[in-house]
Amino acid sequence: LFFGAAGGTSFDDAPSPFRQFTLGGRAGLSAFDLDEFRGDHFGYVRGGYLREIGRLPDLFGGPIYALAGVEAGSAFDEVDQARVHSSLTGKVVTETVVGPLLLSSNVAPDGDVAFYIALGHVF
Repeated sequence: LFFGAAGGTSFDDAPSPFRQFTLGGRAGLSAFDLDEFRGDHFGYVRGGYLREIGRLPDLFGGPIYALAGVEAGSAFDEVDQARVHSSLTGKVVTETVVGPLLLSSNVAPDGDVAFYIALGHVF
């Protein structure tokens, strides 16, 4: 469970985009576009279940994990502008000889869908 607040304005008294929180993309609210939600404040929560489902042969890597989760959050400038968005996620992660492999599928209640494939360190 995460909450935050930032401040700062640009020269024309508009909120500075460099001092705002963003949600959307691989790191938070994964079913939405990268940085789709921005604001000086944010609330975000993520929960899930992780389970080892198998193992690659030792020559190719290590254990294979499946994760099912839900996330919800909002980024906003004023509290009355806050709209909670959520998404469901399913992921498979394994360590390979060339680094971690991530396959992720995400869906939001309004129909937004995203699919990610990452090989190597994500962050």
